[in-house]
Amino acid sequence: MAVENKEYNGTEDKLGEKQEIGQQLGTIEKKTKASKMPKGNNQSNYFTVGSKIYSVKGTKEYIVVKDKNNKNQLIKKVAQKR
Repeated sequence: MAVENKEYNGTEDKLGEKQEIGQQLGTIEKKTKASKMPKGNNQSNYFTVGSKIYSVKGTKEYIVVKDKNNKNQLIKKVAQKR
């Protein structure tokens, strides 16, 4: 998914006890095909339109997406290729 011009992917990492969900950054505005990498901001090839996107306090490496079932999923920023 793409948020604030950064690419994020799912991760097995979990939101730690000391990590807190921060402010809302936006919502998923467009869902692309699962086989396509989203090109624009607030697009996802996994989450449904309307899922909410939040920052994680104290880090820019992760964001949280709250899906339609109100389940929080931690998403990790993809390292930029040089």
